[in-house]
Amino acid sequence: MSIVQGQELTYQDLINDTLNYIISVCDNIVNSPNATVNARWASVPAQIKSPYTYTASSDSVANFKYVLNDSVLTSVDYSKVVNDLNGFLQARGILAKANMVVTTKGLLNYWNNISSFTAKTIMFVCSNLISGTYTFYNAASINPNTDYQTVPFVDDTVALTTTNVTDSMNNLMETLNKTTRSHHARYSLTMTSSCSSSSSSSSSSSSSSSSSSSSSSLFIAYMRI
Repeated sequence: MSIVQGQELTYQDLINDTLNYIISVCDNIVNSPNATVNARWASVPAQIKSPYTYTASSDSVANFKYVLNDSVLTSVDYSKVVNDLNGFLQARGILAKANMVVTTKGLLNYWNNISSFTAKTIMFVCSNLISGTYTFYNAASINPNTDYQTVPFVDDTVALTTTNVTDSMNNLMETLNKTTRSHHARYSLTMTSSCSSSSSSSSSSSSSSSSSSSSSSLFIAYMRI
């Protein structure tokens, strides 16, 4: 259920809304309670689904073979998303407060922590072999105690000040802008020639830094929580 205006918020409400938001934007989540979400994986181009192999003939004498073997470019089960989020929130001391009403200061703290979570788990996938960008949930194993960017501790039992708000927004934007979000599909490339002995070379593309617009879009999305 979505959060509505005038509702008294608990941390569980925020957690539920965060989970719903993540699965609504990611194109590689399967086995979720939402059939529309599950169907999106089928529409993702094969060129960014690992493993993938494609052979292209440039002319009569050479063939080029692209092989994608990128472990994070796979479908992700809904249960992994739930487990990752709960594990992260437990490590940050938030899950234990699930049934508590959220204070304004607690809400700012939650935003900061969730920005750290999404910076590690949500990425924008592109490839030279396709047009457009797809949003993927990171399929890699993640340690909730070591793999996320730290966020300054906030005592939400103490009254909120203007400085708290400023510091919180600065911390939020720093987290969003610091982490690489874009992921370029990495292929090995082999060339086979019929005129001479076969030769091959492999190359991989490196991830590119996220644009400020990507960071801003996630910031705007989480302001709606």
